Amino acid sequence: MKHFLCFVCYISLFTFSFGQANNEVLMLSPTQPQVGKPVEFAFNPLLTSLARAKEISSVVYLVDDKEIKAEDITLFRKGDIYTGKIALPRNTIAFFLTFRDKSTSRSGKMVSEGFTVRVFDKNQQFKEENYALLAKGYYEWCGLVGRERDNALIIGWLEHYFKLQPQHKRKYLDLYFTALKNEDADKSKPIIYRELESLYTEKNLSENDLVLLQKWYGNLYDEDKKVYFTNLLKSRYPQGDFAVNERYLQFVQEPDIYKKKLLYENFKRDFPKSENLKSMQLSLAYLFANQKNWEGFESIVSSIKMKDKAFLYNSLAWEWAEQNINLDKAQELASQTAEYAKYQLIQSTENKPSYISNSQWKEQLKINYATFADTYAYVLFRLGKYKPALPYFKDASEIFFNNIEVNERYTTCLEQITNTESISLLKNELERLVRAGVASEKMKRQLQQCYGKEKGNLQGYDAYLESLESELKKEIRNNLAKQMFSESAPDFKMIDLEGKEVSLADFKGKIILLNFWATWCEDCAAFFPFLEKIRAKYNKVNSAVVFLFVSTWENASNRQEVVKDFLAKNKYDFPAFIDKNNSVSLDFKVNHIFAKIVIDRNGKIRFKQTGVSENQTLMAEELSQMIEIVNEMN
Repeated sequence: MKHFLCFVCYISLFTFSFGQANNEVLMLSPTQPQVGKPVEFAFNPLLTSLARAKEISSVVYLVDDKEIKAEDITLFRKGDIYTGKIALPRNTIAFFLTFRDKSTSRSGKMVSEGFTVRVFDKNQQFKEENYALLAKGYYEWCGLVGRERDNALIIGWLEHYFKLQPQHKRKYLDLYFTALKNEDADKSKPIIYRELESLYTEKNLSENDLVLLQKWYGNLYDEDKKVYFTNLLKSRYPQGDFAVNERYLQFVQEPDIYKKKLLYENFKRDFPKSENLKSMQLSLAYLFANQKNWEGFESIVSSIKMKDKAFLYNSLAWEWAEQNINLDKAQELASQTAEYAKYQLIQSTENKPSYISNSQWKEQLKINYATFADTYAYVLFRLGKYKPALPYFKDASEIFFNNIEVNERYTTCLEQITNTESISLLKNELERLVRAGVASEKMKRQLQQCYGKEKGNLQGYDAYLESLESELKKEIRNNLAKQMFSESAPDFKMIDLEGKEVSLADFKGKIILLNFWATWCEDCAAFFPFLEKIRAKYNKVNSAVVFLFVSTWENASNRQEVVKDFLAKNKYDFPAFIDKNNSVSLDFKVNHIFAKIVIDRNGKIRFKQTGVSENQTLMAEELSQMIEIVNEMN
């Protein structure tokens, strides 16, 4: 995947975009932000993945030489354009400006766009040392904007820094090697080997230098040199970081719980300040719990703060509830985490990390509570304690509103305590969730039962259900109509799994749905069943609609065989095509997958949808409506 440098005005020459680079997407004033002075911006989401967002929020991540600090940005909207202002402290070297669809934060599936911007001094200069700091900060923190890391940017910044400051090169070699390997593993090998050989000859090698040599000779499968530097590290630095990591790895790999506990005790004695101690404690506690060794479990967790063991408790409680075992203990643990998270939501006593903004922190506390409340309610449900479970299910459903599984657990619990007097409550809740498009098929069957009990029969149910869903469909169609655009589709050439080549011209006069996917993409696989239903529908009704599943971003050299095996294993029979050299995805400006593009009969791109929503049923409806809109055009 490539990032594009924005050479045009409005956006600085030194601004690198995670998303589509276009002079109409982000405008900065001044174009070269300066430390200590505010910078204003204007953002146009229409050419990004946020085109269909109803409400957008913005967070800026200020990077200096020590940390990253997140701050909420107040946005002002005029038409389609969002504007805002950022204050830049005097030690800022760069900032990540991010924009997010606020509605997706509730579902846990973030839809966002982000931009990396360098900050200049009062003389309009970017300090030499800041190139390396920018590369390091970008590598560590770019995931905050929900985008894949662009290794080419890191490589470019570091190589520029190495030319300016060759004496400090070795400090950043590990980062440089990592970026090189991630960008192209085969081409990186001779470069890395050459740098290692050069470092090998240096005098006064530090522990960090030896760790680098040991690690990367190992990555290059040079076992002799790896063993040499391993032994050198052990002899020179018996209490160093390498020794700590080696002992920790020994603990992780030990299967016997009592030997594992002894390794932990020895590790704690030798390295009492190690950051690994906490994870070792949690690992032991998990094993003791699953052996029902409650004495051993309590001996460990009693010294751990709730904020550190809450997710352990939650994981255990959920696993036990799913297996229908240890339910009394599961209730005990889940109750503690739910009440702890509820208190934190009302009055947090924990310190907010600097890399999380105030709004993100509040949202995270809500998500934590909803997660723990859902688990606690599920445990209570398993115990048959439906009434105590219901308020927790309801809270989880309200926070995770787009999560159909959570909603289904809520209405299933409500169904258990529903009688003839309160059937209207269940029916009203189901109607609300169906109208919003966040109901499962099981929930619709529940609604059908409520309807039948209330009416005495099912006459008119289909029309009733259609009326509930029609409002949502109308809203979807209205929103899509605003997002529709017209852009000539680039001519493409792909091969099918038998090696036959196809092009855009082969489908002249037909509506095309291009689906860009990869075998490693879990979101793609999760949505395929929905996509297959849509394909089956249109194959029956309108043969003029063509579905092309384009395999892209695959690293394997035998891509056709990998795709064939994937389809056979999962019993998919859709028409798959190979995007050789990823050229088709580049031509269509696909910057992340899963991507769906609708092309009309005249070869014009009309819709583009990226990613997979938590609510796949709703996304499938959106995709169906896109095809319908284009189908009705001509």
